[in-house]
Amino acid sequence: MSTLLYPTSKPNNDSTLADTHVIFLPNFTNKYFFLFTNFIYFEFRKAFDSVNHNLLLKKMSSYGVCPSLVSWRASYLFQRSNAVKICGYFPHSYAMPSGVPQGSTLGPLLFNVFVNDLPLCIKSSHVLQYADDLKLFHNISCVLDGHDLQSDIDSVVKWCSDNCLNLNTSKTVLISFTRRVIKFNFEYKLNTTCIPRNDVVRDLGVLLDSSLTFAHHVDYLTL
Repeated sequence: MSTLLYPTSKPNNDSTLADTHVIFLPNFTNKYFFLFTNFIYFEFRKAFDSVNHNLLLKKMSSYGVCPSLVSWRASYLFQRSNAVKICGYFPHSYAMPSGVPQGSTLGPLLFNVFVNDLPLCIKSSHVLQYADDLKLFHNISCVLDGHDLQSDIDSVVKWCSDNCLNLNTSKTVLISFTRRVIKFNFEYKLNTTCIPRNDVVRDLGVLLDSSLTFAHHVDYLTL
């Protein structure tokens, strides 16, 4: 099933980190060293718990997954329940109308299948995905580039609405990577909320600063 996934959306394993981030960032810093690039870091709210089962199965069918496998996935997802053990007893159980089982082997794969079509709605920006981690970035050289990035942000918001996922507004941030003296201070919005601008972000455990010096991460490692 992994062959059906969009190239930027891969299963949650170590090779993804190496392929799309550790290798990508040095190439990015070398090639775009003196450009001005805006990154938008998104965070889904309860991403794995919010996957709509019917939408997931519909997407699997549209990707050409055989009906018997879709039916097997349906039996795996539907009629699941959670219960809390208190003093040795399970007083109540709760039905799970959505979500993929966390901690399972299939959970991350099913989530990747679910978000597989998200990059298709992005027209101008580049997309990086890792499990429930999503980033858009766009090189900014004029006002039109800023508008294009905002348009792609709006497309992400619409895709989430259409697919029953919510973005965590308070944890969505903007960072501008550049070593240029002249900077473009565009303001971007998530719905009606202005996206805050950070000088340092944590990207899969690596602290990145806006000048790409990696000084913050070195300081963090030497503490």
